[in-house]
Amino acid sequence: MQNLDTHPFNPASVPGALRIIPMGGCGEFGMNLTAYIASGKLFVVDAGVRFPEPERLGVDAIVPAVDTWFQAIGGVHAYIITHAHEDHLGAVPHLLPKWPAPVYGTAWTIELLRLKLTKLGHDPNAFTLVTVEPGDHVTTTGFDAEYIHVNHSIPMTCCLFIRTPDLNVFHTGDFKFEEHPMLEPATDFALLKRIGDEGVDLLLTDSTNADKDGHCPGEETVFEPLKRVVEHCSGAAIITTFASNLWRLKTIADVCIATGRRLCICGNGIETTLMIAKKLNLYHLPESLRLTEDQVATFPRNRLVVLATGCQGEWRSALARMAAGSHRSITVGPGDTVIWSSRMIPGNEKAVFAMTNSFLRAGAKIVSGRDAPDIHVSGHAYGGDVERLVQTLRPRHFLPVHGSFTHMRANLGRPLSAGMTASSTLIENGDVLDVSRDGVVKAGKIDIELEFVDAEAGVLISQGTLRERLRVGELGMALVDGVFDQSVKAWRVGPNISLNGLCLPLMVNTDEWLEKMGRQLAHHLRPFLSQAQSTPDGVTEEARLFVRRQLTRLLRKKPVVLVKLHIL
Repeated sequence: MQNLDTHPFNPASVPGALRIIPMGGCGEFGMNLTAYIASGKLFVVDAGVRFPEPERLGVDAIVPAVDTWFQAIGGVHAYIITHAHEDHLGAVPHLLPKWPAPVYGTAWTIELLRLKLTKLGHDPNAFTLVTVEPGDHVTTTGFDAEYIHVNHSIPMTCCLFIRTPDLNVFHTGDFKFEEHPMLEPATDFALLKRIGDEGVDLLLTDSTNADKDGHCPGEETVFEPLKRVVEHCSGAAIITTFASNLWRLKTIADVCIATGRRLCICGNGIETTLMIAKKLNLYHLPESLRLTEDQVATFPRNRLVVLATGCQGEWRSALARMAAGSHRSITVGPGDTVIWSSRMIPGNEKAVFAMTNSFLRAGAKIVSGRDAPDIHVSGHAYGGDVERLVQTLRPRHFLPVHGSFTHMRANLGRPLSAGMTASSTLIENGDVLDVSRDGVVKAGKIDIELEFVDAEAGVLISQGTLRERLRVGELGMALVDGVFDQSVKAWRVGPNISLNGLCLPLMVNTDEWLEKMGRQLAHHLRPFLSQAQSTPDGVTEEARLFVRRQLTRLLRKKPVVLVKLHIL
């Protein structure tokens, strides 16, 4: 591996035709962000989020910390987005205000981005949001990205065929091959063959399902199995799926029509998908099929389908509220069936299991992919589909991306399985890759820290801030406040100590202990307050250390101590 003599995002440090740096999505599910540096410019292909682990208190999503790197190259020249899933688009509304640049995406992607920006309090019209169609090019000196239509579990998904003066790179994003897709055309293999004829030096491809042999089933195969499940429901059928999967929403609506049931939709994510579909003239859910939540109580249960968000156990989702018995309109009980028409994203098992337990306790029946595997199909290519793509494009070099290390490693051998001689390289987040016709060279590695989207404020917080939040949650917190008047050398208020998330030992009377510690703190601070050279910050720090020492002796741990002293 070469040593980087200069900053990896400095154009002067790029010796070859193209530098690629995966900043997310390699070795993990989610947070896909790939930096392309060409002709001295930074092109960001996708900028997604990763969903947090349960211990990430008050966090909605995780994004890569890019500021240091983007600043080194002078900002972003363009954001080129393949599709509108959160793990490819979700970071854009957080990055764009800090690093403004034109954002290119299909109509569905741009429409959803506008909604996300508005939700965060930004005016979408303040940014350059460019709607593209398959066949359109994002072109600048030394870099051209052509949008190539593919199928996926969200509408208007594209791959990118990137041309530079010296190289051709095909970047898939997420994809699958549908023989009979809903509401949009199938992938044009004649076009892919022409691209292969032109020459593909490097193929970067999704690894999510690369460990599965064969070909991913099409969405049309879900209808009959799901219809059979609904037909056997003696009460209401409560179905949950990914809110962004318009094809599945249409399949569920078609099942309702075929079984003579009405549909009640619960969840903002599903409503947003249907709203965008209608606005873009892609699909309009028949109004005659819909029930409002207020109509459900008087409607026959055996003619009811409820479509709810929350298939991954999201705690604020409609399905979670139904499981907890706190939904204002929908109660799930004996005779009802809860149907998971989705897969479980790794890491969400505990939350989903808790919900299924609650439904079973209420007397409902559960049907998932374990019981009826055909009620869900993936939006990601299987290994056989990757092999088909490799055979069509005939790349010289191959990089698995987008997936855990296990999935990327499984993808690594797909060119060989396809009978191709493309060289394959396994990479991870932060690898600095210099690409030429001779191959891919790992020129170095950068450390990529993380930032976290606060669940309530929607703003980015640092690892340090989250670490402090976790410390409060694990260790508890003591608050110290008071007002000291220098003119009379006396405390007007306090000092007072209060505890949050802390319990003293049973043999200690908490009120008496706090009162005693307040007196001792006042005595301890007296010499510091009388010294002319003492500063408010110095007195505050002395108070913090004193209280923490006392608590540590008593509790054998070091809680967070927050001090607010006013010195007049």
